[in-house]
Amino acid sequence: MLRKVLGYLILYIALFSIEPSFLPIRLRHIFAITGLYLMIKDYHKIALTKRQRRSWHSLFLCFVVFLFWIVVSSFYNSYFDATLIKYPISVLLSFLSSYAAVTFFCRLQRKDYDTYSMMRCVVWVSLFECLFTLFLFLTPSVQSIIFGLLRFTDLAADSLDSVNYEARMMGIGVRFFGGGVFLGVVLFYISTLLISAKSKFEVFILLISFVIIASIGVMVARTALVGVVAFVTHLLMGGKLLSKTKFLVLIGIVIVGVISYDFYVKYLESNPLFELVFDRVFLLFDPSRNQDVERYVGGFEKPLELVTWILGDAKMADPQHPTMAYYKGIDIGIWRLIWGYGIPGLVIYCIIQYMLCKLAGFKKFEVFILFGMCVIFLNKGLISMDVIVSIFIMLNIYNARNKNYVKMSQV
Repeated sequence: MLRKVLGYLILYIALFSIEPSFLPIRLRHIFAITGLYLMIKDYHKIALTKRQRRSWHSLFLCFVVFLFWIVVSSFYNSYFDATLIKYPISVLLSFLSSYAAVTFFCRLQRKDYDTYSMMRCVVWVSLFECLFTLFLFLTPSVQSIIFGLLRFTDLAADSLDSVNYEARMMGIGVRFFGGGVFLGVVLFYISTLLISAKSKFEVFILLISFVIIASIGVMVARTALVGVVAFVTHLLMGGKLLSKTKFLVLIGIVIVGVISYDFYVKYLESNPLFELVFDRVFLLFDPSRNQDVERYVGGFEKPLELVTWILGDAKMADPQHPTMAYYKGIDIGIWRLIWGYGIPGLVIYCIIQYMLCKLAGFKKFEVFILFGMCVIFLNKGLISMDVIVSIFIMLNIYNARNKNYVKMSQV
């Protein structure tokens, strides 16, 4: 039992990048060094398929082209911003740390996992994180102690200093935009597991998990709502398990939405306590009150010169405060990339995200939805899918070196 708990603890630390402040070196780096050792040790056992090798070569080529474009833009603008120059190294660290986590997790559980059985484990770990996030929200004193033991970036620390702790949930691993992105993707994972569920009990447990993760996720960041949309889309279009009830599910969602909105207008809108919980959802349907929509439409500066649209300004961070602010005060991912390295830089970056999703081993329709979610997330902030799917990418590598691995049924 203790062995299995330790395995899930390692998976939890790897998924949510837990960084204790009292350690002299980051846990991610410890995991990465361990992963490098294990990968060198297992290298001769790894036997990738021709299709996998082709995908890895394509990803490598995309990174080469991306770095080349960054260098061209940097020389033209006579300015070097390390934010995306370090990006391939960051992805490599994610891969290596995930390989260590997958190796230890599978060995401690003493069983093999495929993409979908690992997906279930990720859902359970995320469910625990959401429940723990709720606990921290209800016990501010404990939250303060826990946060005091964690290491944050300068930007994250500044955000924590200015946040209203009574109006936003924050956990050890899920905070702000990034937390909403991760939990949104987990909601998509739940829809995938529902489609292949084998029993009514499993369907019930997964639906309960969806309600809890969606509820907590919305309070972490509104971006988790993208996961709700992906959940419904995938459930209605992606499988046969619920095909007989798809119409009823759709009607039920519409009815619940209409009743909820009517209830909100009549009562919740004037009640500060309920508004604290529900306003994040209904704010999306009232653009006049949504500062994000207003800022996206016309609240920030856009490039005026053609050369900027092509090469960008080679800046991702504010030159005056590189660790504390974004260039021109813009935090929207797509526009940060355009200002940084032009439309070509944006396109290459999106192709990299698609390749990362593809390498995770999901089905084509699932890759399409996951990449679509990524594009939507980029309209809010700058994300990289490696922190979300690297655990699955490295699971495929781990299974490629396991000669006794027998593919499990996708459950």
